[in-house]
Amino acid sequence: MSIINFTVLAVTKTYDKYCIAGIDEDGNWLRPLPPDTSTKFWSNLFYNDNKKIMVGDVWEIYNHRAELDPNSPGHTEDIRLVDWDSYSLIKKLPNNELLQLVSKFQSGETELSETLQANGRSLCLIDIDSFRQVENLLRIKFTFNGIDYNNTTQTEGFPITDLKWRSYIQQKINTPNTYDSLYLVIGLARKEPRKDIYKEYPMAISLITDPEVPVLDSYPN
Repeated sequence: MSIINFTVLAVTKTYDKYCIAGIDEDGNWLRPLPPDTSTKFWSNLFYNDNKKIMVGDVWEIYNHRAELDPNSPGHTEDIRLVDWDSYSLIKKLPNNELLQLVSKFQSGETELSETLQANGRSLCLIDIDSFRQVENLLRIKFTFNGIDYNNTTQTEGFPITDLKWRSYIQQKINTPNTYDSLYLVIGLARKEPRKDIYKEYPMAISLITDPEVPVLDSYPN
């Protein structure tokens, strides 16, 4: 099996566990799942040397297998790592290189629509015009190509599950008002029938910006 060069573009929290998503060197989306087949989520966000897993990390993935989620068919990007030695961190991209990468593989309105509808995919990255927080909620709205996007569900705004940005919102720490570049990764949550969630629904899982917004010391909590 060939080695995959994988760049982390989103790190999110799902209850007490974590989800990681990103692209390979050809721009194909992947969700690496941990070797523990009892779960689709990572129990922690630390490498063996205790460094934190973050957006911009570049991995080599050596051994994996495709995995289908029959309960959430939009999640076509899942791959299962065979064991804990199946991947390694090879470098961390500085923000300027990360921006160059995402600008190369940004999506358009068709890919966004397919993602929002869980039509064969659960991830896309778009170059948005702006975003704004929904007052008193961990949710955002955004504008893309001059069109305002609120949400596809009844609740106002898209849940923002990006670990870095959630910390800023929760701690009410100011971030820049304007950006030279502003990329948003949309990702779908999985169905959870046991929690009466019967539809894959969209979330804002990563914001990549210029100027860069630094990770707080509290990350990943």
